[in-house]
Amino acid sequence: MKKIFALVLCLSVLFSLVACGGGEVPSDGSDASVDASSESSTDTSTDTSGWTGLPEDTVDNWVIANDQIKDRVVVYDLDAYEEGDVLEDLEVWSVSTQGQAAGVKYREDTVFGDVVIVAGSHSAIYEYPSGKELWSTNNPGNNTHSIEILPSGNIVLANSTGNSLRMFQASAILSGDSKKSQSFKDYELAGAHGVLWDPEYDVLWALGNGEIAAYALANSSAGEVLSKVSGMGTTFSGLKGSGHDLQPDYSDTRYLYFTAGNVYMFDKEENKVRTSFPYSSTFQLPEIKGFSNNPNKKFFSTGLLGGEGKFFEGHWKESWLTDTIIFYFRIEKRGQVAMRKVEIVAEESAFYKVRAFYGQYQ
Repeated sequence: MKKIFALVLCLSVLFSLVACGGGEVPSDGSDASVDASSESSTDTSTDTSGWTGLPEDTVDNWVIANDQIKDRVVVYDLDAYEEGDVLEDLEVWSVSTQGQAAGVKYREDTVFGDVVIVAGSHSAIYEYPSGKELWSTNNPGNNTHSIEILPSGNIVLANSTGNSLRMFQASAILSGDSKKSQSFKDYELAGAHGVLWDPEYDVLWALGNGEIAAYALANSSAGEVLSKVSGMGTTFSGLKGSGHDLQPDYSDTRYLYFTAGNVYMFDKEENKVRTSFPYSSTFQLPEIKGFSNNPNKKFFSTGLLGGEGKFFEGHWKESWLTDTIIFYFRIEKRGQVAMRKVEIVAEESAFYKVRAFYGQYQ
């Protein structure tokens, strides 16, 4: 696998990039000192000699992001990054989304095959890598933010101002029943922003205003339906925001990452929100819009840098976008580990969310 040249705080240093993140989350939920490793006592921006990467990557460090300037989703190969590159130098794939996309995921699905799923005014399933549209709807709901494909091939969309999850019988398109594939049922969830299927618990996790909820699947005469599971999930308050992005922790199936202004973790075993965890202070931006990791324990994020975002100096378009994808990884020297980040800027694109290009649910 290729190595990646990383720009570490504007210094030209070659690192073999590898496992990121780090450490077990304390089971007692204590916030005391669990984040200490994010504040290295060694300033690697001025002393890089002897710092190395950690063990070899096991998957490609690719990401997929929704480019709302060009109305597309695009895949970048971060393993190909060299100092001075812009994101356009790293592009390996893209597909038009017929309007701005708010949510995007890559899935190795057992029903439709390898697909990219897109949430927006035109929500769709695209075959990967051909880009062929397999299913779509122009009636996704109100302010659609996120999408998930269920094991059945059906689709769930999270509609924030629609305050609902909208479930489509999308798999019917495969038997030629296009009318049934457009049929849907809404499930109330205030401020719905995120949806994620969990194959270990057999539930759909959903993020709303101050709530993480779990939904079970069942079959009915009208097709597949959702039912909220009592005793799973949690409510939260006092965070920086009310709930925006929901993603798996690909290094540990016990946890989910979610954003509510800042980045937080949800402990599925204890139904508990953790506000502090290894490197949590490193990840914070003025407003996190997208946050993701991969099995290499690399982390990727988008947020409003400086509170304004950046897109062509003097040519800002939308306040929720950024032209920068941030790549976080760990480096080590004599047993001491530090988290570093690389900010990679696009010249002609701006993004809402970024995801690890990894096809499994968790």
